[in-house]
Amino acid sequence: MKIKVIKVSKPSFSQMKDLVDIYEKRLSAWVKVDNLVIKKDEDFSLPPGSILVCLDEHGIELNSKTMASKIEGWNQDGRIKNLFFYIGGPYGISKAILDQARECWALSKLTFQGDLAWMIFWEQLYRSFCIINGTSYHHE
Repeated sequence: MKIKVIKVSKPSFSQMKDLVDIYEKRLSAWVKVDNLVIKKDEDFSLPPGSILVCLDEHGIELNSKTMASKIEGWNQDGRIKNLFFYIGGPYGISKAILDQARECWALSKLTFQGDLAWMIFWEQLYRSFCIINGTSYHHE
């Protein structure tokens, strides 16, 4: 399975991109992961054999272990070739994109600036794979 993280609109802060690059490199030890930046959400349609998870303030909140468990389950399902995570732009995610999503998750009840949400998600994705692989990164 390949993981693709989609962010709508280019990063405003180069420092956030630098942090995302660190997590992307760390994750490459366990999974093929791509970081995609698109201009607007009309640029996306879900390919066959894929799952889409939207990150939206109206989604459900998960803890890190639950997120890891969901990702691990999808990773073990041979029918799933791509797992997309979608971070909307400043005006959220369009209904057309939300309608394609298997699930919708909220990072918090707080609203984050897009670059910050993007970086937080990458850290949580890395944390998920640390949980899955039993490293000491995540503490209970």
